Amino acid sequence: MEKVQKIPGVEKTYSYYDIAHVHTDANGWNQELNSMFCTKNDFKFLTHTLEGTIDYDAMVRENGVVFRRYRQYTDLGVDCHPGDQINVQFNESGKTVTDTFKVFAVVSGAGTTSFGSENAPVLFFPMDTESKIADSKKLDSIEVVTDPSAVEETGTALQNFVDQTDGVELSSYEAKVQAAAAMPGIIFTGLRILSIFIVLFGLINYLNTTITNFFTQKRERGMLQAVGTTKSQLAKMFFAEGLFYMAGMMLCTLILGPLALWAIVKAINYTSYVFTFPVLPMVAFTSVLLLIQVLVIVYIMRAMRKDSLVESLAGNE
Repeated sequence: MEKVQKIPGVEKTYSYYDIAHVHTDANGWNQELNSMFCTKNDFKFLTHTLEGTIDYDAMVRENGVVFRRYRQYTDLGVDCHPGDQINVQFNESGKTVTDTFKVFAVVSGAGTTSFGSENAPVLFFPMDTESKIADSKKLDSIEVVTDPSAVEETGTALQNFVDQTDGVELSSYEAKVQAAAAMPGIIFTGLRILSIFIVLFGLINYLNTTITNFFTQKRERGMLQAVGTTKSQLAKMFFAEGLFYMAGMMLCTLILGPLALWAIVKAINYTSYVFTFPVLPMVAFTSVLLLIQVLVIVYIMRAMRKDSLVESLAGNE
């Protein structure tokens, strides 16, 4: 710790202690769980308090602990509620002893990479706990805050220190972010390509339906013209028909689609996916759809000018 703090460019250091695979039992279940020791300030990084209250001073006095609820554990029946007693076994002077801790709060997440999924801590003890379990804690990681103007130089010095020290490795926050974003980025790109194909096929189907209807309704147009309907009125009729098709497409695109996607994201929100309405793609799609509709009407009006009344009445025979 002293060597790290003396490296030029290091502004602050935070130490994190834990005990991996401590044997615990409560409410009829028993499981080996990872644990972490937190200072009073560290507990503010625990997010989404589901039950109870995190009171550091009371936890120190009453042998308290915070339980983090994990889906993979709850599926196995491993769960707690405020007021529950958890028996924890640890090593004291070469002997296995058991101490009982009171659950003060149940949380579902943590807002810092120091509590990340690599160690997956479930139990969070106060650093100042009076339990002898504190004597068994191990230094897990040191979080280093560097001077923003000397990131590269400090990073190089830290890497040199790590290379000369056994059992120590270096990772950066940026590297973790890039690694975490890599897989979702690949998935997002694949879904974007799939969306483009769906949009293209939808537009092609829309054009095919509109133009096919125009040709199959040739005799109908002739009969309407015979009773006094003008070509301008016919063009408006086809424009209105196209708007009905557009309304159906936009209903699916702007309402049903986002609602379905929102429901899917809510169902998998424990993996940190966030629903964001794609405003720009939606505006672009709507604009292109309107442009296509105008072009189709222009094409239909030109095609109708070429057809005589007799040809229209003859239809597709």
